[in-house]
Amino acid sequence: MMNRRNEIERNERVARRAQDNLMKAALPPRMEKHEKEKAVKKLMNQGKQGVEEEKKPRFVAKEVPDFEKMHKQLGDLLERKKINKRPTEVSEFNFQEMNHHKGVARTYLDHEDRNGPKEDPVEVARRVTGAKPKIQPQTTKKMIALGEQRKKEREENQRKIEQLEKEDEERKSRYQQMKGMVQGSSVIKESIREQEERKLKMKMDIKNKISQDEQLYKEKKREIEQNISKRPLLVEQGIILNYS
Repeated sequence: MMNRRNEIERNERVARRAQDNLMKAALPPRMEKHEKEKAVKKLMNQGKQGVEEEKKPRFVAKEVPDFEKMHKQLGDLLERKKINKRPTEVSEFNFQEMNHHKGVARTYLDHEDRNGPKEDPVEVARRVTGAKPKIQPQTTKKMIALGEQRKKEREENQRKIEQLEKEDEERKSRYQQMKGMVQGSSVIKESIREQEERKLKMKMDIKNKISQDEQLYKEKKREIEQNISKRPLLVEQGIILNYS
């Protein structure tokens, strides 16, 4: 009984102590400030929402319009506009009458017709830029030497190209001569004839070998068919085994 009472008193003391500690406990300054600002904003938002809901007008359904009447009014309006609209009048073309357009003056066209066809601007620019200047500057010794050097280089390159072309022609000529000599040689002809004979013989040997293989295949096939025809059936084999 005493132990039960002591346990109850102890639990009461622990609960009171926890309550006192909870009352005395506090958050850090920054966190406490944040919580207060958060609570204030929440109250202000709740107040604003209440005011907005009070100011918001309630929805009131309007009467259904008379669509048939509106359609009839629209049709009458279209008919009146259609009556007042003047239709297009069709007229024939007159190909004989010369009637120039008199609304806008196009003097530039007459100017171009008088001056003839317009020149290509590229050709005009090329002619202007390619013209020699009125005052020619004096040529220096360095420019003269440079021009002579380039001229010599061009001549040397041209000479090399001509030499290469000449050597190529001589090489082709020697090749044709050698080709004629080789093809006309009796030894070459005999070698070509022997090669052709060997090829022909090889073809004949291959053909004979194929025919022999086919003959052997047919004989073997005929032998197998004869053996199969002479062999007793499965039922007969069982009977033979039983009697044996």
